Amino acid sequence: MDKNDVIAWLRQQSDKTFFEVVYESAVGRGPDEHDRAWRDSHVVLGYAVREKSDDARASPWSSELVALPRDAVWPDDDNALLCQSGTHCGHELISWAKEIRCPLCGEEAYAT
Repeated sequence: MDKNDVIAWLRQQSDKTFFEVVYESAVGRGPDEHDRAWRDSHVVLGYAVREKSDDARASPWSSELVALPRDAVWPDDDNALLCQSGTHCGHELISWAKEIRCPLCGEEAYAT
């Protein structure tokens, strides 16, 4: 399996599976080992979003960070929609679950 195979496989996955796989594979990634002594970091995933306008005016961009469910076990429903939203750490969050973990700090958060 090469990089192109991985990309092709990821593109075939649901949003839920895509985000679960990428988040899990990103554990431990961050700045190089010299920066880790003075900086916490981890990978977060999200969407850049802006409203479409009929009058050709561009709305400002905002971001929604994808939050995983609080419980590690979630029914394997590939059709789970990213339709739950909330906020934590001053950022907008989106998820398929209502009880989530903030992707920034790891604390419990809620979506509606």
